[in-house]
This record gives sequence, C-alpha cells and structure tokens, in this order.
Amino acid sequence: MIIADLKEIAGRTYPARRWTRNLVGGASPIQASSFAMGYVVLEPNGGQVPWHNQDQEEIYFVVDGEGEMCLGEERRVLARPPPPHLGVHDPGEVLLQA
Repeated sequence: MIIADLKEIAGRTYPARRWTRNLVGGASPIQASSFAMGYVVLEPNGGQVPWHNQDQEEIYFVVDGEGEMCLGEERRVLARPPPPHLGVHDPGEVLLQA
C-alpha cells in the first residue's frame, strides 16, 4: 500500500494558465499503469489543459466552478453537481479528517 500526504505533493504552474498537482501518475509518488489523476486549477477566461494524448485513462472530478471537457469531437459542460445527501461518521476516539 502506498500512502501519500496531499500536502507534500508539489504542484506546478504552467503557461496555459493552470496549476496542477499530480495525485496519481506523472510526478506523484503514487503510480498506476492504467490511470492518472490530478488536481487542476484553471484560471478564468481561458485557463486550460491543452490537447494531448495519454496512454492511461484520466480521471477528472469537479470540485468547484464550471468548464468544458473535450474528448475527440465530444464536448461537455462540467459543473460541480448539487450536493448529495450523505453523511460521514467518526466512531473512533481520534480526529477524522476526510
């Protein structure tokens, strides 16, 4: 099992007006052969992850904001979904940070 502290994974600023932190794959301490996942912050009015080819599947999840995802000829608007009904419970005696 590989455990990585998100606070210790460095991020990088790119000329395409984005800041990226590799969570799985790339420069991350967690490597996978079939997928890659990162945390990306795009600047308003044009920040982007430029067109690229990648052998692995990429996982994107929207934390906040709205944008457009393009894959080949397909385009979709991405937006943070409304919050679902959920709960998290800490039955232990130590602080849970999730």
